[in-house]
Amino acid sequence: MSNTSNRILALLTCIALPGVAGAAVSVTGMVSNSASSTEMLGTFAGSVSFTSNTATTGTLTISITNTTPTSRGGFITGVIFNIPGAGGSASLTSATPSSFLSTGSESGAPFGTFEAGAAIGASFLGSGSPTSGIAIGATGTLVFAVTAASTATLTAGDFLGTSGGKPNFLVRFRGMECDGSDKVPGVIPAPASAGLLALGGLITTRRSRTR
Repeated sequence: MSNTSNRILALLTCIALPGVAGAAVSVTGMVSNSASSTEMLGTFAGSVSFTSNTATTGTLTISITNTTPTSRGGFITGVIFNIPGAGGSASLTSATPSSFLSTGSESGAPFGTFEAGAAIGASFLGSGSPTSGIAIGATGTLVFAVTAASTATLTAGDFLGTSGGKPNFLVRFRGMECDGSDKVPGVIPAPASAGLLALGGLITTRRSRTR
């Protein structure tokens, strides 16, 4: 899916931030693209938020929940991403869990090399125990300071797009059944899914009003 399509399909909210001239925040949901993962084991859901602070700086916030079935086991042990546009970089400013450290540029083979991210021990591919990662049912929050040629044109959905046919966002799972692991791209939920969620909300509201 192209970055243009992601801009159209993303559920984005843009608001001015009080006291910060020109600053705006965009938010979108995200889900795992398990069909395109290396092992089709790990699943996740969450949200991505991006705030353009100045013309060249911004704040990226990733909230991610491990939704893998309990029978498969496993922990989220790393998240890496690309910054759309030329010359981007990002550094981790806060992380829950605290075992996640800034990775810098990392290989996400077979999905290519990614510009930034965070992982247990600052290693996306990882080694050693994965248990300090994000367990099944738990949620992690990662906040990055982003620098790019023009952050004013970036949205949260851009980080879940593609570059050269490769995903911009990748999640690492380790400690799965039979000592398995997985690398899973993240995408914006399909419009049909978003529509069903909205319809469910309307039905619930209507029922509440008729009681």
